[in-house]
Amino acid sequence: MRVAFIGLGNMGGPMALRIHRAGHELAVHDQRRDVAAALEQAGARWAGSVAEVVDGAEVICLSLPGPRQVDAVVNGVGGVVAHMKPGAVLVDHTTNGLDTVYQVAHQCAEAGLGFLDAPVSGGSAGANAGTLVAMVGGSSNDLRFARPVLEAFADPVLHLGAVGTGTVAKLVNNQLYLCGEVLFQEGVVLASKAGIDPSVLLAMLERTGVAATHVRTGPRMLAREFEGDGFALALAEKDIAMALAAGRELDVPLSTTGAAHQRFVEALAAGMGAQRSFATLTMIERAAGFEVPMVARRREETPDGP
Repeated sequence: MRVAFIGLGNMGGPMALRIHRAGHELAVHDQRRDVAAALEQAGARWAGSVAEVVDGAEVICLSLPGPRQVDAVVNGVGGVVAHMKPGAVLVDHTTNGLDTVYQVAHQCAEAGLGFLDAPVSGGSAGANAGTLVAMVGGSSNDLRFARPVLEAFADPVLHLGAVGTGTVAKLVNNQLYLCGEVLFQEGVVLASKAGIDPSVLLAMLERTGVAATHVRTGPRMLAREFEGDGFALALAEKDIAMALAAGRELDVPLSTTGAAHQRFVEALAAGMGAQRSFATLTMIERAAGFEVPMVARRREETPDGP
């Protein structure tokens, strides 16, 4: 199958490489050509523009930072929809806003094109291993056509319903992870201020299992490894904001999510957007007037986001 892939970041790069290794004819594009080096060496074709990468493709995959970038790629000069061939399917893997997904789906339908919103979860490790969870919204026919491409990097590929359901599922996934992260941090500050050794607290929580997801990243947080590669705080704030927007769209009150979101907003205002998402710990510490003792990390922890 002829596939175009746009957006070769921490997730898109390894996803595209697995598509190529699965035997599909792959063309790739990104704002920076250097991120395509491994793909070009493997035999994928570099395209210098959106129009060029889309030309002749049967399935076009987007893996972009957010709604603004999707809008630019879809509607900008030489945009995706204008250059897709009839019957092709656009697959958006971006953690996107519901309104943007509906808009792009409408544009595709008017142009006689297929569309799937298919965000993924599992981090760069899952992308490299081909074990991402793909959450897909759209028609059964479009998914049937594009499934061989998705199965190159995702297991399972879950069809959740009509257009938009994949996006809502991904927003809920990130909402629970990121807002739970804030609650976890509040508990760590509370316990530490009471005199409990934070490393002992993590060991206890690991045994009880009530905060297993956050305990896995806890050592990096306690080591105050806020800088470096990983799920950026600015992306986390964007995802929670989009979950809140989806709540408004669907008339679902998300007051607890809104409260947790404020910690991310405060951290952004403090200039921490490029730090890892769990750097919100510092905002809770400031409010409590107490800093959790730093604990050196003894073993590698690999989770890098929801």
